[in-house]
Amino acid sequence: MPTGSLGGRLLENGDRGFRFEWPLGGWVSVVEIVLDPVTGEGGSSDQLTREGRTVGSGTGVGHAGAGCTRVTVHHRGIPEDALPARWPEQTWQCVWVLWLRLLQGWVERAAALPRFAFRPPFGAVVERSVEIDAPPERVWAALVDPVLRDRWLGVALGPELRREEGRLLVCVFAADQPATTVTWRIDPLPDGRTRVTVREEGLGWESIDNHLGWHDWLVALALEMGRPA
Repeated sequence: MPTGSLGGRLLENGDRGFRFEWPLGGWVSVVEIVLDPVTGEGGSSDQLTREGRTVGSGTGVGHAGAGCTRVTVHHRGIPEDALPARWPEQTWQCVWVLWLRLLQGWVERAAALPRFAFRPPFGAVVERSVEIDAPPERVWAALVDPVLRDRWLGVALGPELRREEGRLLVCVFAADQPATTVTWRIDPLPDGRTRVTVREEGLGWESIDNHLGWHDWLVALALEMGRPA
């Protein structure tokens, strides 16, 4: 079970990355992190692939240009039961995408975005929060404007059930079957900051997947809205 401490044995270390063993559930998986300079124009990108039995691979890059770096993660040999997940491969991909977002937030903005606690139990109700260095009106616009929302939220929200302008949005979430209910709450904080809380209710299972997924999207929203350092 991941705990946030990678541990294991360093296998290779160089100027462009490193490779190490990560013991998981009695198995020894191997993680390779590669650093490549990036030139030219472009935005953020994620690339997820599959190699062999169980592999999560993710690539993250900031606003590409002079002085930017692409970080690529390859994780091989992951045991199937290392996470209490319904969809282990997709969940491991999300683990590394989230890790890359946290790295991006720290390197680009010196922002310590909230890390995910890989500690069960993971109940049938999800509730996650993030504090964002942006005013509530900007965060609300990113939530309700479909164009802005597509920049950070990787799934479609269903029909609205309730809206309190600038404060609360309740939607059907049809990506899960049967459909669930997702509530977004916007709370103003001192110094022009905002707390965003997402709550999903109606899940028919208990696993890490949705908890990790909503946490990842909140971090993506914080990166989209937060002020650069």
